[in-house]
Amino acid sequence: VVDPKDVAKYGKITTWHQEVLNKLMPGPVSFIVPNRKIPAYVNANMDSVSIGWQANWILMQLYRESGAPYVATSANPHGFPAPIVVEDAAAYFGDQIPIYIDNGRTKYGIPNAIVDLSKDPIQIVREGFNTFKDIEEMIAARVKIDRASAKPLGGD
Repeated sequence: VVDPKDVAKYGKITTWHQEVLNKLMPGPVSFIVPNRKIPAYVNANMDSVSIGWQANWILMQLYRESGAPYVATSANPHGFPAPIVVEDAAAYFGDQIPIYIDNGRTKYGIPNAIVDLSKDPIQIVREGFNTFKDIEEMIAARVKIDRASAKPLGGD
């Protein structure tokens, strides 16, 4: 979980990618970007990392107070329904999770959409609250940067 303005510290993105992040976050979308700085033990030695910035004031404040990204996994095991309330997540994981943050019922009730910015062209990996068409339209309508002139951020 990381503020969109800080993504270039941890992922390899272009100015165009940054504009996409700025326009679509916070929201029910996660983005895959090439890994820049997340240690192998955190992301299973993958060359990419998934980032999100939810419109959840508790999570946003935790990030701002810590000044660093934090790792969060899905609140459900692979293949199981997404939890709607914290009790659903606790039923899956019990005391394996030391802290649950209860911010009430989830706003959307379904998993995030996933957009892979590490691919060219961008790939929409999974629909969520936003459908494939919604995401394509949001990107096309909100991002006004010429992709041909996009320059990498963060020194690469």
